[in-house]
Amino acid sequence: MNRTKAQKQEMVTTLATQVAKSQTIYVTDFTGLNVARITDLRRRLRAVGVEYVVVKNTLARRALTEQQLKDGGLESFLAGPTALVLAGTDPVGAAKVLTDFAREFEKPAIKVGLVEGKPIAGAVGRSPTGAHGGIPGSAERTAVFRGGCPRGAQN
Repeated sequence: MNRTKAQKQEMVTTLATQVAKSQTIYVTDFTGLNVARITDLRRRLRAVGVEYVVVKNTLARRALTEQQLKDGGLESFLAGPTALVLAGTDPVGAAKVLTDFAREFEKPAIKVGLVEGKPIAGAVGRSPTGAHGGIPGSAERTAVFRGGCPRGAQN
């Protein structure tokens, strides 16, 4: 579908507003995900207050600030099929959903993350075998909890 210049400018303005509200942004490559899987990922991310936006790289470059592109290092990752995960102030919720989804379907590939202005290359979800950005799973959290409790809480 061909869009007019006004429509593209409106899309850039809307995306720029969403990006401005997000302190955490993950750039993903959704290659290999069909519409049903992308819809499922969007549903899971919305449940934790996160947006998943498929964007054209040119429009993303216009919507992102100079600081995010250059200092944050996002510009070099805006190539190929791209979607932005706009996580607001809670990077952990988005990272957990992306990690769980990547373990289940081995996609999407996380190109880079920008958390509070700091770039995190290969942020989360890259490996379905457990390399998930340092976020402990439920077994690890339970072990830490039990380790810190008095002896009676072991069972």
